[in-house]
Amino acid sequence: MMPWWTNVTSLMEWVVRRWEHSMWVTLRASTRMKSHVPAEGDDFESYNTQVRVSTAQRWESNRRAGGRNTQKPVVKSWQIFLDRALAEGKVRDDIVDEHSLLVFLEFSVNRCRRNKRGEYIPNTRVGASQIKKEFFGALRIRKMQDARDPSFSTCRPVTTVHVYDALKTCVDKALSDAREGFIPADDAPDIVANTWL
Repeated sequence: MMPWWTNVTSLMEWVVRRWEHSMWVTLRASTRMKSHVPAEGDDFESYNTQVRVSTAQRWESNRRAGGRNTQKPVVKSWQIFLDRALAEGKVRDDIVDEHSLLVFLEFSVNRCRRNKRGEYIPNTRVGASQIKKEFFGALRIRKMQDARDPSFSTCRPVTTVHVYDALKTCVDKALSDAREGFIPADDAPDIVANTWL
């Protein structure tokens, strides 16, 4: 005759196996998305694109709340820039590539700051940290575009040496302008700037 604890052990193993199985079924059901199941007549490429886009969207929604809130005004700034640049013929479409990013950096450096309602504050300039936020926010926009069409990474690259050099130049100029007091509506942090000697 077997000791009584062997039956308890086998019972516990059975309970654990059932629990693991139910958790696996629940996890599988929750991760299966309707958009991931290819419909009749869809090819593998459209299914692959759907998987990439939904993964990128899930990753974007997984960001911390502060990052998502920072991205909203950057997207708004990109839209303002894009409408203006398309009207002036400076860019050809809405894809974030090397050329459009260089033009966007130029736009960001030369524009005035905005208040919370989105109105420009006259005689001000965007600071270095805002220029970096807008640059990396534009790269996040590009990440979603790459998810929709991966060929952009080879045919329309975005991050080149020229872009990083332009970013560094813009940030350095913004820092030196603020330090030297060249922005009329801002007080210069340097005590010597804007003083009569």
